[in-house]
Amino acid sequence: MSKTLVAIYGSPRKGGNSSDLLEAVLPAFESAGYVPEFIHPGRAGINACLGCLMCEKTGECVQKDGMAEVGTRLLAADVILFATPAYFYSLPGSAKILVDRCQALWALKYRFPERFAKLSRPGRFGFALGAGATRGKRLFEGMRLTFRYFFDAVGAEFFDMLEFRKLENPGDFRSNPENARKANEWALKAVESIRQ
Repeated sequence: MSKTLVAIYGSPRKGGNSSDLLEAVLPAFESAGYVPEFIHPGRAGINACLGCLMCEKTGECVQKDGMAEVGTRLLAADVILFATPAYFYSLPGSAKILVDRCQALWALKYRFPERFAKLSRPGRFGFALGAGATRGKRLFEGMRLTFRYFFDAVGAEFFDMLEFRKLENPGDFRSNPENARKANEWALKAVESIRQ
């Protein structure tokens, strides 16, 4: 039986290093029976969170935009892969908007748990993939915290994050075959670990 994998391209740039990283890990999941669906936050018609807190009262966002479909897909996925470049040690704007809009899913999960349970289920996993230009030791620390709470909001266990530094220009990930080998090895271990 096939399983659903939602792959999020967090970069606003087509064909960037984080996209190449995501493409490098997908085959291991596909070989294990996961069928990928793709989300491009910058093209999904998602508006920024209004901070109105209405979702805490109703379990739903007041905005009627692309996030309704995205949220449904996130709650249904067996695995979520979120690939993103590092922008100022954080996520790019469009990717962060998607994460922020998951506040409504957090409210649904914690304020209306019976309704959340009907839309989601246990045994779902989230993985993050980060690509950054700098060598900074703490480059992905902020992202890791963001992903921890993002995956919690959508009801998936944050399992692991694969990080690549020193990817300065488009094509840098692809130019070194060792990167693809490392990504595939990580993905095979990830698939094996969630089977257990």
